[in-house]
Amino acid sequence: MEIQMKEIINDYLDDCISANDLKTLQAWIEKSPENARHFAREVMLHDRLANAIRNEISLKQVSVSSLKPENKKFAIPRRPVLSGMAATLVILLTGLWLISNNRLDAAAGINQLIQKSTDLGDRSYTIVNLDTQAEKFDGRRPPVDGAKFYVRGGNQYVLIRKFPDGRQFTTGFDGVQNWAVPPDGAVRLSRDPNRFRGPLPGHKHGLPFVDLRSDLIEIRDAFQISFSEDKSDRLSRLLARKKPGVRGPREVLLRFEADTGVIQEMIFSGLPQAQGGPSNLAVRLIGQETLDPGFFEHQFHHESTREVVQE
Repeated sequence: MEIQMKEIINDYLDDCISANDLKTLQAWIEKSPENARHFAREVMLHDRLANAIRNEISLKQVSVSSLKPENKKFAIPRRPVLSGMAATLVILLTGLWLISNNRLDAAAGINQLIQKSTDLGDRSYTIVNLDTQAEKFDGRRPPVDGAKFYVRGGNQYVLIRKFPDGRQFTTGFDGVQNWAVPPDGAVRLSRDPNRFRGPLPGHKHGLPFVDLRSDLIEIRDAFQISFSEDKSDRLSRLLARKKPGVRGPREVLLRFEADTGVIQEMIFSGLPQAQGGPSNLAVRLIGQETLDPGFFEHQFHHESTREVVQE
């Protein structure tokens, strides 16, 4: 810290600061949380020293002679009486500064994800049930736990689930239409954007994460978001909490690479249970290998002899 600011802080503590220097001090405190914390430490140290003097020099020990001008060193300045309040205010202001700064970081973080969402390559994820109990199986719909989820570009996807006996149920979107390939029976195609998407994480509640850009914009606009850096794995963390009246899970946690925008993990907490399925689940990245050009078309996932029905 420069000598000038040390002198200004000392003048403040000695209760002899000028109006201009007070403005300079205020601007310096608001400039960064480090400055605010340093000022708070100086104020509290000064306060403790003054209190120690008060405790040692009782009123009974203060003689008439001690009040003479030449003994001013024993006089207690007024500033320490106010310093406790000042320190509390500075700590409060520091907290507010950090909250405000976190909001800016969160907005910047999700905007960065939105900008990069259309430039991502193929990504492969696995879906994990985080509930303490296993997902209930109704005999008709395969469980989502252990499913493989493949994504390309802005909205193409393939979701592969398995029945307990090993039979596969595959659904997807090729960029034009949705399709479903059950273990047996006809393959079905539909141009309805919501057809066959029920099993996707959070889809019934408005957050499928297939059209990644649109879903990130929805989170930015309809959820309360906070941002942090995880130094242990060098990933950025974005936590979104549902606002009142908004559909979706109670919380969505995204862990992503800040430089590439690739989401390494999505955790959905508090999914509504009206339609069944896990209440809490994770979608975790398992690969970024380029998939076959036709992988997101239904023909890739069934024999050519299968019946195909256009809805």
